[in-house]
Amino acid sequence: MKTLNITRADNSLALVPAIEEFRQLMEQVASRAYQLFEERGREHGKDMDDWLAAEKQILGMPAAELKESHGAYLITVLCPASNQSGISLITSATDLVLKAETSRANGGPSVKAMRSMQYPSPVDVAGVRASFGKGVLRVTAPKSSSPVGAHDD
Repeated sequence: MKTLNITRADNSLALVPAIEEFRQLMEQVASRAYQLFEERGREHGKDMDDWLAAEKQILGMPAAELKESHGAYLITVLCPASNQSGISLITSATDLVLKAETSRANGGPSVKAMRSMQYPSPVDVAGVRASFGKGVLRVTAPKSSSPVGAHDD
């Protein structure tokens, strides 16, 4: 298991570029889902199937699990990247954004995945750690002992 670098943000505003990228990807998913609907002859009643197929084709939304244990959040993500150089993590006290990309061995298009998660309560950004191995990303985010936005005067 190799340790990953994490971009740490002082506040959620630093996540805006990643969130904007995610929003654009979701627009692509919506467009692709509509294309699938049209390709099926505009048959109604399968909109969820179209959306999920488009999400898989465009976004590659990886499966993720968030658990709470001993004052920290433990996040496990099945990640398509073949090595940690294809993984980018950005965290703030309230959110985690994962981007992953891997090239196909046969020279086909790369596989991209993006996932945004909100922590149930604020975390200590400086204490967030991540590791990757055998296709599994593990993030440990200790809960913050002070509320977000609190500071000494």
